[in-house]
Amino acid sequence: MQAVLDRARECNPHLNAIVYERFDAALERSREADAARASGESWGPLHGVPVTIKENVDVAGMPTPNGVRAFEGVVAPDDSPVVRNLLAAGAIVIGRTTTPEFSMRASTDSPLHGRTRNPW
Repeated sequence: MQAVLDRARECNPHLNAIVYERFDAALERSREADAARASGESWGPLHGVPVTIKENVDVAGMPTPNGVRAFEGVVAPDDSPVVRNLLAAGAIVIGRTTTPEFSMRASTDSPLHGRTRNPW
């Protein structure tokens, strides 16, 4: 997990992809995942796999602005079904990634977060 987070920190200033980080919580959760695996426990097929969630999908306690400046303060009270399923399968959410306004464009360039660049 540390390598993933280090790489995200290295690349994100140029890419502008991750706009809401949960790196500290993800690192702690990965330690729990390692301990569980060491004791023979499995959280599911995504045990310890780091994932990001687009900012148009609810993650409890995190902003869900959908690329819209007016919605910047909207915080999700609960996880969406897809996030619940990912967590139930053992995934670890490391942060939220950008979307264009209302998720209505093929590329991401929003007034809220600016342009997201393709690394390739």
